[in-house]
Amino acid sequence: MGRIVRSLLLWAALSLTLPGLAGAVDASRFDDPVLPGDGRTFLALVRAVFPGIAEEDGALVTTRDQVLRQPGTKERFTLPAGARLTGAEALAVRGDGQANLVVLWSLAAETENPGGGAAVLAIFPGDADVPADVASVGTDVYCDLADGRLLALGPDHAFFIRNHHFNSNQSYLDTGLFHVTASRLRRVAQVMTLSVRGACNAAFEERLDWETSPRPGAVYPDVTAVVRLSPGPGCRKGPAGLPTGALRETYRHDPASGRFTARGKGLAALDTFNERNF
Repeated sequence: MGRIVRSLLLWAALSLTLPGLAGAVDASRFDDPVLPGDGRTFLALVRAVFPGIAEEDGALVTTRDQVLRQPGTKERFTLPAGARLTGAEALAVRGDGQANLVVLWSLAAETENPGGGAAVLAIFPGDADVPADVASVGTDVYCDLADGRLLALGPDHAFFIRNHHFNSNQSYLDTGLFHVTASRLRRVAQVMTLSVRGACNAAFEERLDWETSPRPGAVYPDVTAVVRLSPGPGCRKGPAGLPTGALRETYRHDPASGRFTARGKGLAALDTFNERNF
């Protein structure tokens, strides 16, 4: 999938916002609770996530470079000084048997991400107002928490971070499944799907679903990503080589490393098909 990722076009600006807000967020409008019944506010939390963030012309702007890890990789991401906060999403997630507040912050900045910008995720264990972990999770024009969707993961939850954009007749969706363990963000799996509209000899759609299956004695169940490909709407046949049936990959938790790892060859057939039809 390397060529697909490298070829994402820089065609739109990042525009995620808080519910009911648009564009730059005035600092005073972060005074609402992050979630109903939660006494913490976005304004209080944002200062703990981005040290030195300051209000400039009604917007919250970073004042120093901040180097962040990227979960599941050895890469580091530099959030530059001058990044402007444009929005945030909050989600309650169980991890390590306790409640965690997950907040995804969206920022407009000059970065190498498609469309520029950044998405930064912070984890607040219990009722803490200082994050236990902060990481960069944005890789595309848009990044979101998939409308708060959760996947049962034994005693805990897994949650989704989606990076995506639509360009011309092609729709790109990079779905990451994550969980919180030891108050740290960990990646369970990452799956890129592609859909193409147009003439029936080129059009197809890809649908991603998730399944879990318990293992005796294991804390976490196995997690399986299931991708189904179909011809485009109204088409009986899609492009040559369109895989039939469901493509699957199962991820199993390794207690020794504390990570989920793929059990098979990965979704290699999906990657090969998408490379050929990109």
